[in-house]
Amino acid sequence: MKYLISLIAFMAASTLVVADGIGTLVDRLAKSHTWINGGYPKLDTPKDASAKDVIAAYCKMSSFQDGSRIREFTVLEERTVKISGPLPDAYNAARCKTDHGPMIFLLQYKEKPGQWWVKQYDAPAEQAGAGQPATRPVVEPEGGDKPQPEAEGHSR
Repeated sequence: MKYLISLIAFMAASTLVVADGIGTLVDRLAKSHTWINGGYPKLDTPKDASAKDVIAAYCKMSSFQDGSRIREFTVLEERTVKISGPLPDAYNAARCKTDHGPMIFLLQYKEKPGQWWVKQYDAPAEQAGAGQPATRPVVEPEGGDKPQPEAEGHSR
């Protein structure tokens, strides 16, 4: 009996340590009204492109304020998430290991204007505070998209 109680306590503590970075981010964004704001680059990636291909195109077109870019990444987890709030919708979420640290990318294909929308967030590996906005990137939106003020995350 004592062994069983110890095992249950250990399992409960282990569950708390291994946080779901994507789930934490989705919960936080659902409480915000401004996370979706901001410009995004036009990605000529096909609608049926993989998350890896969309992220690769996104990384080629965007840079951080210091001019650096994500040059290497590995998709560790990918799933569809539903973010509730003022503009509830489904997004593809990809947790990645990058040469700039762990990141979570939210992706969605927009039928109009026919391009991918992407936002990137820092995702500290299994720690409290996962999903904090990454350093604000330099965004050069194409077409008529004008960046709007954003409080969280960043678009490229």
